[in-house]
Order: sequence, then structure tokens, then C-alpha cells
Amino acid sequence: IEDLEMQVLIGKTATRVMNEVMQRHGDSAAGLFFRAQSLIFSLDKNAMEQADDLLQRAFELEPRAVYLSWRSFLRVSLLLEHRSSDREKTFQEINDFVATSLVMDGANSMVLAMAAQARLVAERDAGGALSLARRAIDLNRANPYAWAFVAICQVRSGQIEDAHTSAIRARYLARATPFVFWWDMLCCLTAVSLDRIDDAIRFGESARAYLPTYRPALRYLYALYESQGVPDAALDRLKTLMQVEPDFHPSLLRDPDYPS
Repeated sequence: IEDLEMQVLIGKTATRVMNEVMQRHGDSAAGLFFRAQSLIFSLDKNAMEQADDLLQRAFELEPRAVYLSWRSFLRVSLLLEHRSSDREKTFQEINDFVATSLVMDGANSMVLAMAAQARLVAERDAGGALSLARRAIDLNRANPYAWAFVAICQVRSGQIEDAHTSAIRARYLARATPFVFWWDMLCCLTAVSLDRIDDAIRFGESARAYLPTYRPALRYLYALYESQGVPDAALDRLKTLMQVEPDFHPSLLRDPDYPS
């Protein structure tokens, strides 16, 4: 189980099982859960609201802690991506979902990983978040989310080289998932932190190749190309961003609340 290729095989197997469940048992709790994941990663606000309804229905059918954990993940994504107007309410919901999920199944790797993300975002506690993410890895070394949150904690703590190594490992473990662009973007961010601009562009473009409308990649690619004196590429990414994010204006890139 320590072998990296074996961990990747586990991820591939899980993805195949998920696809089978969705095709054969779409109205089951697991089927609803897997459908919700795709909607969350789209980052479309309406789709994310639909995902929350699916996760709630999944929990009503089968009360599992992991469904609550993903409702926490969804709210963190909304906070970061859509700048929720009622932040206090959203933070409270995140904390409630995490607390309940830990009571229900505190030895679940995914539950602990999502709790780490919540601790990092809601409480800005990189040390506590790192402890939770490390525990998640102890329980399942093939969990790419846990490695991703370790990487983010390490960035916050100034361990940039370690963070990039963790991000690369997370991406490798996640390569069989349909959402690998999320980890590509993580590697883009850690590469930016190291001032490895060529690598950052490569990872950003890899994320955009999977999902051409992926807003985080477009934001960073615009800035990266602009910084490297490639105005045509920068303008192209900016135009696409303005199409997929209707309320976007370039001045937002200087707003400290804007996710870039």
C-alpha cells in the first residue's frame, strides 16, 4: 500500500466503481453523491446549489459523515469563488458540518481531509489543519485531497518547496479522477509561490485543457502571461474569463477579496 503506483491503482479502481454506481444506481445515496461532485467542480453557482440539494438528499437516504464533509467543501468553494455575501452564516454552516461529520466518523480519511480545509479557511489555523490532513494521510495514503490540503498548509507556513512536492504527489494520485484539473491548479499555485513561472503556466494550461471555462486557471494565466510579456495570450485568457464570469471586470484583480 506504500507503493505509489498501487495508490494510483486504488484511485483508478474507485473512479471505475463510481462510474458504475452512477450508471446503474443513479438515485441511490452514492449515485446522488457522485453527481454532486461533478456539479461542485464546475464552480457554477447554480450547479453548486443543485449539488448541495443532492448531498442533502444523499444524507437523508444514507446518513454518512462524508456527505456532510462534502457540503462543507462546497461552501468553502462558494466562499472562495463567489464571495458569499453572508459569510458569517456560511462559516457557521461549515463548522457545523465539520463538527457533526467528525463525531459521526472521525476515523474517515476524507472526513478528516475536509475538516482540515475547513480549519484552514474558517479559522486560518494552518497548524491545526496540517495535523488533520496528516491524520487523513495516515489513514489513507492514496487520498489526493489530504495531500492537497497538506500542500496548502505548507504554503501558509512558508514551506514552499515541501508544498510543491506535496502538490505534485496529490496531482499524481488524482490523475485518474475526472477532476484532475483541480490539482493542476494547485500545482500552478505552488509553482507561482516558488516563482517558477514556466511551470506555473504549464500547470495552468493543463487545468484549462481539461476544463476550458475553469475560472481559477484563466485568472492566473492572464497574470502569468502578462508578467512574461505575452500580451496576446494574456488578452485571450482575459476575454474568455469575461465570457464565463459575467460580473468580472479587470479591476477586480486588484481587489483583495477576489480569488486570485
